Formats: sequence, C-alpha cells, structure tokens
Amino acid sequence: MTEMREARLRVARGGRPLCSGPNWDWRNRANYSREFDLWLVVQGKGLIRTPDATYSLFGGACFLLRLWEPSIATSDPTDPILVSWVCFDCLDARGRNLAPDRLRLPPRSRQIAEISFLDTLIQRVVRAHTDESPEEAEEWLRAALLEVARHDRAVFSGVALRQVRLIDTLCTRIEADPGAWRSLDTLAEQAGYSKDHFIRLFRKHRGVTPGEYIIRSRIESARSLLVFSEQTVTQIAEQLGYPDVYSFCKQFKARTGQTPTEYRRMGTG
Repeated sequence: MTEMREARLRVARGGRPLCSGPNWDWRNRANYSREFDLWLVVQGKGLIRTPDATYSLFGGACFLLRLWEPSIATSDPTDPILVSWVCFDCLDARGRNLAPDRLRLPPRSRQIAEISFLDTLIQRVVRAHTDESPEEAEEWLRAALLEVARHDRAVFSGVALRQVRLIDTLCTRIEADPGAWRSLDTLAEQAGYSKDHFIRLFRKHRGVTPGEYIIRSRIESARSLLVFSEQTVTQIAEQLGYPDVYSFCKQFKARTGQTPTEYRRMGTG
C-alpha cells in the first residue's frame, strides 16, 4: 500500500468558489473517476452528504472526497460557504492512475485549526496549476496533504499538537538532508526528551521509529536521484550517508524489490 502523499500527484483543476444564491448545491455522481477533491471550508456554513455520513460545513472543515463516490453539498443561504479546493489524482512510477485499493486512504473528514495556512497552500497549488507549472503544483499539493496528515496523526495518535509540531520539524530537517549523520541521542536532545521517551513519542506520531524514518527518507531521496540525476550509484550512496555502495544497494533492494540500477533503468526507460 502506498501513502497518498508519497505517490506521484497530478493536479487536474482547482479554485476557490464562493457559493452564492439560496439554492446553491454541489453534486458529484458516482463514476469511474479515480480522482480526489481536497476541500477546505474557509468560512460560512452548510452540509455535505457522503456515503459514510452527513457532515456540517463550517470554517476549518476539511475533506478528502473520492470522486468515484456520490456526494452532495449545500450552503446555508444566510451564510454562504467559501471553499478552497483542488482536484487531483495519484499516479504510479509510469504515470498510470493508481487504483484506490493500492493507496492507504486517509479519513474523509477532519477539522483543521490553522485554516489560513492550509488555505495558502491550496491557493499556491491552484496558482501553479494555472501558470502551467505541474511540478510546482505537485510540490505544493504534497505540502498541503502533509499538513492534512499532520492533523490526522495528532488526532488519532493522541500525541499533543505541540509535540507533533516538534517531531514534524525534525522530520522536515531529515527529509531536507537525509544523508546527514544523526544519532538518536542528538535527535532526542534537540526535541528536549530522553531517548526512550522520544522514540516512544516519535513512533506513536509517525508509526515508525526515528531510525526507520531516516531510512525511508534516504530511500525516497535515492529514488529521485536515480531517475532525475546523472550521479552514479556510488555517488548517490555517498551523498545519502551510506558507508559503502554495497550497504546502499542491499537496503535499497530490501525496501523496493529492485537494485538501484534496475530502478534507474525502469524510471528513465
């Protein structure tokens, strides 16, 4: 199963419509589409009915709608809703639509506390898509989905939001430079916890240990470098902090089922 935000993302359309008129509604009929709609209610009130429940719409309500399922949304005529949204699909390495059963789908609904931040991210997705910059649109969408996932993890893991933000900041640093050497003692010290407590919090929030998270970040960076750079496998191993190319190749194959050379051949061929 693939995490949605870890798949290739393709933006189809997006915007920020203001619902107007007492009879406004939005209807999506069940179809064969594999697209998703990320919705954020910026202001106003209304209702949305999905296959699993009917939800109230108000500021901060955020949905990840499956467009192959029916849903209907209506606005309160006395307090029209303003929705930021973006429609997208998830692709595999060859650019083919991923079937929903191959994705680890997040919940449909959540309540976002930092409305303006997520709204800004969605608007940047829309602006990049309008400017015909698909790679930039994908990166902003990935950031928006990461923000949604952060809220979901905080709710379902029981980890305090302050601790979530602290761990997420460390994860951002790891993702930015996965090859840097980091000991668990150093990470725990940066977080302000004992090593054992830090590992427990990290696993509770992220679902994996800090060491496993570093490995996954290295493998994800290696995937990109193999496809989009001309560096040799040895150079990539060195950049990502492996002691030798053998260790890198062994870990890469264990996590992907392919050697780095095989992965590069498929990704660029």
